[in-house]
Amino acid sequence: MIQAIKKISSIINREQKKSFWFVVLLMIFASFLEIISLGFIIPVVSIVLDGNIQNPYIDLNFLNNFIKDLTFSQLLFSAFFLFFLIFLLKFIFSVFFLYKKNYLMYEVRNLLSKNIFKSFLKRPYEFHQENNTSKLALNCKYEIELFTSNILLAGLEILSDIALMLSLLVLLFFLETKLTIILISTFFVFMYLYQFILKKRSLIWASERQKYDSLISKVIQEGLGSIKEIILNYKENFFIKKLINYLQRTTIVSVRTQMAFEIPRALMELVAIIAFIVIFYFLMLLEYETSRIITLMGIFAAVSFKLSPCFNRLMAGIQRIRHGAPVVDFVYNELMNSNNFIEEDENIRQKNDINKFSLKNSIEIKNLCFSYKDESQVKKIIFNDTDLEIKKGNLVAIIGDSGAGKSTFLNLVSGLVKNYEGEILIDSHNINVLSSYWTKRVAYISQDPFFLDDSIKNNIAFAENSNDINLEKVWSSLKSAQLYDYVNNTKDKLNTLIGENGAKMSGGQLQRLAIARALYQDFDLMILDEALNALDPEKENEILKILEKLKIQKTIILISHNESFLKYCDQIFKIENKKIVLI
Repeated sequence: MIQAIKKISSIINREQKKSFWFVVLLMIFASFLEIISLGFIIPVVSIVLDGNIQNPYIDLNFLNNFIKDLTFSQLLFSAFFLFFLIFLLKFIFSVFFLYKKNYLMYEVRNLLSKNIFKSFLKRPYEFHQENNTSKLALNCKYEIELFTSNILLAGLEILSDIALMLSLLVLLFFLETKLTIILISTFFVFMYLYQFILKKRSLIWASERQKYDSLISKVIQEGLGSIKEIILNYKENFFIKKLINYLQRTTIVSVRTQMAFEIPRALMELVAIIAFIVIFYFLMLLEYETSRIITLMGIFAAVSFKLSPCFNRLMAGIQRIRHGAPVVDFVYNELMNSNNFIEEDENIRQKNDINKFSLKNSIEIKNLCFSYKDESQVKKIIFNDTDLEIKKGNLVAIIGDSGAGKSTFLNLVSGLVKNYEGEILIDSHNINVLSSYWTKRVAYISQDPFFLDDSIKNNIAFAENSNDINLEKVWSSLKSAQLYDYVNNTKDKLNTLIGENGAKMSGGQLQRLAIARALYQDFDLMILDEALNALDPEKENEILKILEKLKIQKTIILISHNESFLKYCDQIFKIENKKIVLI
């Protein structure tokens, strides 16, 4: 528990810690108001039963000079009016307290969502190769929501309930010490036994919930992402059955967890009734006066009315924290491990000359070695002590058998993958030293480029604010990509929506749009990773002719299973026997 508190403390920032302690102070003041509001029941009951404010619990003699001339009706009205004012003040304060508490919760949620998303985007490419995108998306949204509701919110509610319970118990202790000690002992024994029984089970259920939520997100994403194959091959039932299986598992876990939340409520009602009866007979055995018994029973009833839901929330809050316990480790580890990547990236981006670097002569590779471990942890060697040189202004083909390492080579030369041996030099500068200087000069077009469900303009000026988009440059890029006439003839022109993943455009148009995006970016190196495979020969030749014109000032590397494009290339390299050979 202490370790978890330390982790949470390191996750939230300084301003939020100040807000947290301010909320804690509000809790304490709220507890003080509870004591006053419930304690005021005693003189009110005394007035109703005896016609005066005198009682054996609270000395109010100092008020005699103020109320001595009041009739019974006036005294009763004054008492109820003060009673109303106290509860009105408590209500106004409660609204303010709830606002500050909830504002703090969602402020923390937004900060964590932003930081987790930022940490994912700043991570090396290898991180994204090793992690499922559906799991990352789930972590970025749902897990943060769970952290907010089941850890932070539940923790604050537990503190609030403990403060309230202590204040009410102090009131009862002041009124009837022995009876209060008996009640406290009974409730705490009950709480301890219940939590002891559920502790290990709750942690197991929490881990299972996290596992199956991730699997549910994964199967939904896979099903929607392969909708063409599903429709054509009638594979709906495969994904539906997988989803049903995971949903059934989560149902079992969720039912058990929810039962653990709700059982204390019903059980507490039973315990409260038993306690109420025991208190009544206890007071009768002590031969208390009827008025005193009624006063005490009224106080105990009011306290029970407050304590019962308070105790239920406390028990449920403990279960919620256990249910969300794995999330604390996830958020902490993710943010702590990502700090180095974020700081390194920010330091590079703060330099003013990051956009001034450009390729002038060649890309040279010396003694390149690269390997990785597969799922069975078996080492796979892709490149072993290989060399090559790519001149600026060349259209370069990389060919080789499937799995030989063509895409891996592109990831290396673009700077996406960095765990290799040897040297990759850009104009004699090591690519790892250049880092973002170089990657910003690379345009990468895959077989299925990603497109925003947005306008043509926003897809070309990818991730730029609308006010910052250079429209003249957008049109120029469209002309060079031979897409100008198509866009100009549409009704909305640059504001034409292309649909999800470019559903409203043809394959050839989308490849041209990807080239236009690269041209807008003002690249030095364009990489086409099997980007022409899905095109028919006619459209492929059209794209290749565009690339021929572009290579005058740029360098282009192309891989494709179809070798008909080789006639357009200045250099052709083949990957075989873990070497990259010029042919």
